[in-house]
Amino acid sequence: MDLAKNFGWITFYTKLADKLLEYRSNRSELIQRLQDAFSKAGITLQKLDADGHFTDIDPFTFFAVIRNRSDDNFRKIIVELAKQFSIEAMREDEGFDGIPKLTRCVAFYSFYPKRGEHDIDHLWDLFAAAIDYSADSGNITKKQTFITKYNQVKVQKGVNWNITTGLFWARPYFYISLDSILRNYLQKHEKLAQSENENMKQFKTLPDGEKYLSICSTLLNDIRSNENGYKSFPELSYAAYLESQQAGNNSNDSISDIQNKDNTMQKQTHEGLVESLKELLLSKMQIILTGAPGTGKTYLAKEIAASMLGKSPEAMIADAKAGTEKRYQFRQFHPGYDYSDFVEGLKPHLEGGKPTFVPTAGIFMQFCIDAAKELYQDLDCQSTKQKLRDGEINKKQYDATLQKVCNEHAYVMVIDEIN
Repeated sequence: MDLAKNFGWITFYTKLADKLLEYRSNRSELIQRLQDAFSKAGITLQKLDADGHFTDIDPFTFFAVIRNRSDDNFRKIIVELAKQFSIEAMREDEGFDGIPKLTRCVAFYSFYPKRGEHDIDHLWDLFAAAIDYSADSGNITKKQTFITKYNQVKVQKGVNWNITTGLFWARPYFYISLDSILRNYLQKHEKLAQSENENMKQFKTLPDGEKYLSICSTLLNDIRSNENGYKSFPELSYAAYLESQQAGNNSNDSISDIQNKDNTMQKQTHEGLVESLKELLLSKMQIILTGAPGTGKTYLAKEIAASMLGKSPEAMIADAKAGTEKRYQFRQFHPGYDYSDFVEGLKPHLEGGKPTFVPTAGIFMQFCIDAAKELYQDLDCQSTKQKLRDGEINKKQYDATLQKVCNEHAYVMVIDEIN
């Protein structure tokens, strides 16, 4: 494999990462350069924040935006960016092998006003620490700085496995992109990174900074000594991509083998869909699944809810029926439902032996009341409220902490509508 030719993007991306750091304190100009590059390339720049609030951006999102295109448009954008930042552009014969792209939301932050006050600053801090540590990996202080900044970003809304892809874009030879394709590949190849493989199988959530660096180090040492023909993370990423494309197409496989592979791929794809929709739900607070009857929308909604609560759908449903899981409710709408049943309405009530009508919470309002009670009983939340009263934090910091606690105490209602 011709590394210089097939992976020509690596040199450009590395130089671009260095250039981006120069705009850490001048992000408005960075946004302007990004917009100019897209305009001159004749490509529409997607929405990257709430209307009127696109005044900030982080370097990981910058990379995601330019890669989330067809190869032809990607090359056009790179040509313009090379001019904007005085970087040597990729040659026409240089390829994009091994460079992953995000297929869904490209922003590494929540849109205004839902993101934390310093979320984008934290992403810049991690980006700088990652580049710094990659240049001096023997420096314990720089390693600890990376771990601290990584763990700080890890809990932010909009950040999940995508942060490992962002680190890979910045320094492809040093950080591994643990995207779903690569994780599936590692789990299937038992001889690769044996010391980490069992851990990889257990990963349901993003590893912390120390564990991530351990994975990078172990995998790098392992692939350099294996006989699969790749000696770097970009080559490993490309091998995983090729295998994902070719799965099920081996003419030497039996019909049952092909079916088993197809079932495995479908399961992996479905798990990725559930995880993506869960992240969307955390960001938007509500989602609507539409489609023809009998296509699995209701069960998918239950899977998303179960993922939010850290349970299997079967366990969640069983616990809800037993009355031990109050964070989940399933409601089926029918023509007889009205506002008073679902939100709030006047209900008959005997008061002193006389009939009267009193405002009564409906199903949804009561569910929200129960969620609020648990939220405000949380000690961290109480502590944060006191800090707000004492002036130790401002309203934005309070809102960011409140959002984090809300995510940790998720309440999910699935509504199945019957027309």
